[in-house]
Amino acid sequence: MNRATTGQRPRNGFLLQKRRHSQLGSFWGALGCLCALFLFSPAQINPAKVSPAQAQESLDDCWSVSDDRPALRQCLEDLQIKALEEMNRSYDSAAALLQEIDAITGQNSNGGIGSAQALELSQRAFELFRDLDCQVEKLQAASGTGANDFFLSCWIDRTQDRTATLHSLAGSAKGGSLPGTSWRVEDIEGQGVLAEVDSTITFDGDDKVAGEGGCNRYFGPVQIEDNKIRFENLASTQMACPEEIMAQEQRFLQALSRANSYSFALGLLLIMDESGTPILRFSQLTP
Repeated sequence: MNRATTGQRPRNGFLLQKRRHSQLGSFWGALGCLCALFLFSPAQINPAKVSPAQAQESLDDCWSVSDDRPALRQCLEDLQIKALEEMNRSYDSAAALLQEIDAITGQNSNGGIGSAQALELSQRAFELFRDLDCQVEKLQAASGTGANDFFLSCWIDRTQDRTATLHSLAGSAKGGSLPGTSWRVEDIEGQGVLAEVDSTITFDGDDKVAGEGGCNRYFGPVQIEDNKIRFENLASTQMACPEEIMAQEQRFLQALSRANSYSFALGLLLIMDESGTPILRFSQLTP
């Protein structure tokens, strides 16, 4: 995969690879933050006020297995490399999944920011925050008290937290199961829906569905096996509504009749036709 495409992981880890400020998109903002930090002299900060709970889990872990300061530093440096590698893997997994979602939903087809690009921007923002925040930890430790060790420990702990967030993101994007869930349609065949009209679907635990088409209520059987789904012989009430509402209801029910498979993406339910083209996109309704 071309690493220059949208969703490319920012490979610039602090201390391990020098960051180009131009890639952050805010050189002067970053410089201003750094200047603000270094206006405070370490001599003005009381090291006794530094809390052991201030993201120093890695430092505690390395102290418990190290006989001297060189061994402590080596332990921290090894953990730093491991933390960066684990975060990079989690980022790659999340970015690849979001790129697939963008392709399915067309979120960035009109020149807007897709979810993969949003992830890339958030990753860059995280790296800047982490580096500056850990500089604060270093300043609070003051010179002569293992300040660099505090920095490394903070860097590791912040990176591990980010890895957990990325891992959770990739996990939530995979979704769950349909029985017992309710959904509202957000898009029908790429043509959108009326903002004031709700077309919904509820899956019960007995291979049945029911919902609102927009004007009429419908109900009937559903067949679900693995990622395959089919709606057959759906029945509905016969009320009359304004023309535009009836048109949306008709599009919605026709799309359901063509359903062939489904998948989850970041809390969304996607229903595809036989060609694999998404024809319905739903957001989940809160019970």
